[in-house]
Amino acid sequence: MNRRHWMSCAAAAAAGAWCGLRWAGAAEPEVDLKAMRVQLVQGLRVTTDSQRDYIDRVILLVGQKKLSASLVYSIYKWSRKRYPRLPFVYFRRALDLMAKKQGIII
Repeated sequence: MNRRHWMSCAAAAAAGAWCGLRWAGAAEPEVDLKAMRVQLVQGLRVTTDSQRDYIDRVILLVGQKKLSASLVYSIYKWSRKRYPRLPFVYFRRALDLMAKKQGIII
């Protein structure tokens, strides 16, 4: 890993934190959880049962309003851009880090 990689990761984490803080006070719009699950499974190229279980836990937390849908979508878009062949790895790592900052364990 080089310096450019670390800087881009730090910038992405800072942008994600900013997005989370920006929308914290705003009312979260209603989200179609079934459509969200389909989009995450297909877009992140989920292949194993453990990955599907992780997506199901994320959807459950979004449904309970513990996890912001806008945060999930922003990390989804970032991970697909970061590594298009296997974006799930980046999605899981980034979402775990951002959720941990909010005191949520997925």
